[in-house]
Amino acid sequence: MIRVASFVDLEEAERAGSMLMAHSITADLRGRLARGGPIDLLVDEQHENRALELLGLPEALPEVPRPFRPCPACGAGDPLWVGKWKAILLGGGLAVLITGAIFRWPAFGLATAIVFAAFGISLFVIPEFECRQCHRRWSRGPR
Repeated sequence: MIRVASFVDLEEAERAGSMLMAHSITADLRGRLARGGPIDLLVDEQHENRALELLGLPEALPEVPRPFRPCPACGAGDPLWVGKWKAILLGGGLAVLITGAIFRWPAFGLATAIVFAAFGISLFVIPEFECRQCHRRWSRGPR
C-alpha cells in the first residue's frame, strides 16, 4: 500500500476514500484518529497513478520514517527521556559508597547492599521515556 494523501479532517479523508472506492480502487485510512493526528489515505501500488489523478494530486507523498522509539499507546515519536532519575540514583548511591569507604563506616556492608538493591529495583520501576502527546511513561521494551 502506498500513501497518496494525508488529511487532518476525518470527514475529508473519508470523502476521498469513498470517491476512490466508487472508482473501484481499494482505499485504506490509517492514522491516529483518536489523537487528532494526520490520517493517511493508502492505495495499492497498481492503482497509485489513477488515485492521484482522481484526487487531483501531482504525486504520492513520500513515506514517513518510523520513529526510533514510538509511544506504545499513541504511536507518537520523539519521546522525552526521563531515565535521568536512574542516573541520579546511581550517582547518589556511588557517593554514599565512596563516603562510607573513606570514613570506614561500621555498617558499610549494609549500606552497599541497600544501594545496590535500590538501584536494581529502580531499573525495573522507574520508566525511561514519556510521550510528549499522551504523557504515557514506559521503559525500554522490544523494538
